[in-house]
Amino acid sequence: MGQDGAQEIAKTFHRKGIKEFEFLLDEGMFVFSDGFPGIKQPVALVGVAEKGFLSIILRSNGTVGHSSMPPYETSITTLAKAVSKFTSDTHKNYFGYGPERRMFEEFARYATYPYKLFYSNLWLFGPIIAKIMSGKPSNNALVRTTTAPTIIDGGFKENVLPSEATAVINHRIHPMQTVSDVIEYDRRLINDERIELTIKGDSIEPHPISPYDQQSFGFETIHKSIQQVFANTVVIPAIMVANTDTRWYLPFTKSVYRFSPAFLTQETTKLFHGHNERITIDNYLKVVNFYHHIMINSDRKHLDPANVKDEF
Repeated sequence: MGQDGAQEIAKTFHRKGIKEFEFLLDEGMFVFSDGFPGIKQPVALVGVAEKGFLSIILRSNGTVGHSSMPPYETSITTLAKAVSKFTSDTHKNYFGYGPERRMFEEFARYATYPYKLFYSNLWLFGPIIAKIMSGKPSNNALVRTTTAPTIIDGGFKENVLPSEATAVINHRIHPMQTVSDVIEYDRRLINDERIELTIKGDSIEPHPISPYDQQSFGFETIHKSIQQVFANTVVIPAIMVANTDTRWYLPFTKSVYRFSPAFLTQETTKLFHGHNERITIDNYLKVVNFYHHIMINSDRKHLDPANVKDEF
């Protein structure tokens, strides 16, 4: 959440009277070498918006007693029925309402047939593409508020009926929704007065969408730097599906971007917070090279890629 780091840095900016930055770049999406049908080139996703964050605690209360004489449902059973309703596609698909629409309009320029036909006619094929996007976890996260049960707890001994059972549901909120929208949706989804809903910790509203046209110095600087380091790569505006420290810097600029300069495949996304989390040596070198280019390009009044070498 950045309370001890980014929050304190933001306070320092305020104390020093720093009021505005040209743009802000933080960690974010990656360069994907696969995962988008009809696109043969690598695709760099630059987060121009960020999803909100909300964790909800579900609590089910039950009657204590001996497990040899159980009621029809225990608190765990009641809770389990509620948790089973929270799948990855529980919330509405908002394809076409956020930056992901621009994604596919850009894809149309590079896609092979018949995908070029689909991507350039979203008014007709949008519902089909939205359905396809829901099929992969990394793509599904771009088009809806995601839902993941992450913690569950109940009972302490095998022959004792638990007095309560709890579960934590983690949401990453699409820019078309708010924290209150998601809570109300969850309440209607569960539709069981025996389940108590409370917010766990701090919640974060989705961030505003930053400018990403050709007149946006920040986006264009990132765009050029990516293409100088990752050759033949398509650069696309997207939604950052996780959360970053940018929340503390929103008062300083409207141009906030999230990008991590490394190649990934759909398979290697599983390394996040997993066992032996790592990147390749080549990716490490590209990270350093990318930030080298960002600093050089940001120091120019007008971008002039011809004067910037592609390598050290």
